[in-house]
Amino acid sequence: MGPIFRDRFLDRVWSAADLDTVAAFWARLFGTASLFRHFLPGPPATLTIRLWGFPRHRARALADELADRLSAAALRLARVETEGADTLIVSTQTRYPPPAGLGLPLLAGEPFDRLAAEIRFRVVGTEHHPPLEAVMGYHGDPTAPVDHVLVLAGEVRAGGLLVKAAWRSDSDRPGDDPLWSPALEAALLVGLDAFRQSDAVPPALAKSLTRPPGFDRKQRTMKKVAAVPPGPRRLPRLAVRYTFYAAYFAALGYVMYRYIEDDWVWICLVPVFISVLFVLPAFLLFARFEARRLFSAEPRKRAACAGAPDRPARCVVVGGGATGCLDSPSVRKHAADLEAAGFAHAGDWVRAPTDEPGAVRRVFRAPDGATYLSLVCRSRGVWPVAVEVQVQTFFPDGWRVESSNAPADGFWWGRTTAAHVFRVLPDVAGPLELFAAHAAEVARAAATANQTPAPHERFEQFIGRQEAIHEEERRQWALHPYSWSDHLRWYVDRPRKEYRR
Repeated sequence: MGPIFRDRFLDRVWSAADLDTVAAFWARLFGTASLFRHFLPGPPATLTIRLWGFPRHRARALADELADRLSAAALRLARVETEGADTLIVSTQTRYPPPAGLGLPLLAGEPFDRLAAEIRFRVVGTEHHPPLEAVMGYHGDPTAPVDHVLVLAGEVRAGGLLVKAAWRSDSDRPGDDPLWSPALEAALLVGLDAFRQSDAVPPALAKSLTRPPGFDRKQRTMKKVAAVPPGPRRLPRLAVRYTFYAAYFAALGYVMYRYIEDDWVWICLVPVFISVLFVLPAFLLFARFEARRLFSAEPRKRAACAGAPDRPARCVVVGGGATGCLDSPSVRKHAADLEAAGFAHAGDWVRAPTDEPGAVRRVFRAPDGATYLSLVCRSRGVWPVAVEVQVQTFFPDGWRVESSNAPADGFWWGRTTAAHVFRVLPDVAGPLELFAAHAAEVARAAATANQTPAPHERFEQFIGRQEAIHEEERRQWALHPYSWSDHLRWYVDRPRKEYRR
């Protein structure tokens, strides 16, 4: 389940009856929109539920329990699938209507309580154009599906759904962009409240919350062409786009030059103008995205790094159990996976005063007797809580081997001194996988130095080490401030995999 970014989350608790109303509202909205969006309502709606946040060793038991509940509810053609080791999927077919309450009663009580859930309610139609357009030669494709999917993301709690965000999609598959406009989200909620009173959907609301057939597909294609998302293949994709646009505009200039010099007939420029209509919008979007990433982000990152030498290096132990950002499906899942693998919870701490509001570190002692694994939890503007993993092993001489899967750690070359080894593995998502990679590096470093890692210490001593590390990093920030070289490395998304200076 991907992260959802919002300035403010909905945080509404909806019961099964509320979800029935939501389903009726969305179906009615789809029917109203079909009057002017050129499609016809189709078969009964389908439902897809994705569950995430359970420990991996319980996946099979949860799938069996869910299958038993589906069988007891006599839901025909509903099936339970697993997606990887971390996600369960319940889906229905178009031949039969979806279950009551959008399937929420199936998740009541243990063992599904407090799991993250994504509900996709999909209404289906077929493309259709009015007679006037049919006379003009285009009747539409009656086999082309028109999908309008309502997505509700939240957490199962005591038989209800704590809804964190809602958005519209055209697919019942994950991976769509959850950055839906807050204004449209607010309009959805206002329309839903009005539907409870009048049992009707105004055409203006239906028009604002739906799109013409194929609109989302074209928008995704345009975004895919124009925007280059972060990732390991960002640099070659950037190179292809820069080369293409440079060659295109050079060729365009050459054609215009020959047109002026050789007195070409204007009709020769028609193909050129047609190509400009397609290429220019994509180029403007590309230039806008890249200029924002390259120039707008640099002052913010430089300002954030400029204050690092002045930040205090005080670490404070926090208690109280799973509170705040630690009470999140992502944190609970990783903690349960670690405890099942033999890790022991050592404690939680924060920096005070902190430069990362909502950031808490939950520390575990590894079963090897020497390594510490920390879950760095950040809750500001994201749900589920973003969790980065940091693994540290200390040696008696004062040096350490450290591994992290936070991509931001790979964009500053002054991260460490010569006495330490700091590795960045952004492609390793899980804490257990990162620990395995870290253990292999520790074995190599211990064999090279002919030393044995220092054993576990009291948590207060570990906190003292963190304060010393933070003080060391403050000195490194002062000596090596954030530079344009660091920023260009961040821009092309080529983090350093290892610091060994």
